Amino acid sequence: GALCDVLISDLSAAISGIRDRDIAQAAEILELVFRCAETFCRDGASVVAKTFPSPDTDAIIKRYQSRFKKLNRVSLDSTRKSSNELYLVGMGFQRADAR
Repeated sequence: GALCDVLISDLSAAISGIRDRDIAQAAEILELVFRCAETFCRDGASVVAKTFPSPDTDAIIKRYQSRFKKLNRVSLDSTRKSSNELYLVGMGFQRADAR
């Protein structure tokens, strides 16, 4: 089938209140989103993914940064003050098999 131009993920695990567990789950979801991009997105696609800041998130971003022409962190003004969620917006995705 055809590959997609845009992948949007607003996935979030239920927050347990156990910080280390919540950070690990958010990182797993982010990693999954980037792996899905590899499977389902065409070269040049855009990827938007919700996540939460952490050293794990930073490591994943660093690992995938070179796969995009541009990868930005965006915090929304409309997000609740008590939430620290952010969105990663990647443009110009490059598939591994096209490199």
